[in-house]
Amino acid sequence: WSGWFVKREGGTAREPISGEGEGLKRLLSIAVGLAKAEKGTLLIDEVENGLHHEVVPSFWRFLVGTARKLG
Repeated sequence: WSGWFVKREGGTAREPISGEGEGLKRLLSIAVGLAKAEKGTLLIDEVENGLHHEVVPSFWRFLVGTARKLG
């Protein structure tokens, strides 16, 4: 994760993602996996691990919607 950065909305500086929580890292790794698995298969073990319960419904909408778009 050392080469990954985030820029907060309204902010000007990039910050290393290593300073963020495990949930954000998990979401990012799943999003990258989805992009790499276009028209293929992505297996995710314990999909909700590390995610805050309040983001889980949005996460599922993102996951299913993106999977459909990518085939």
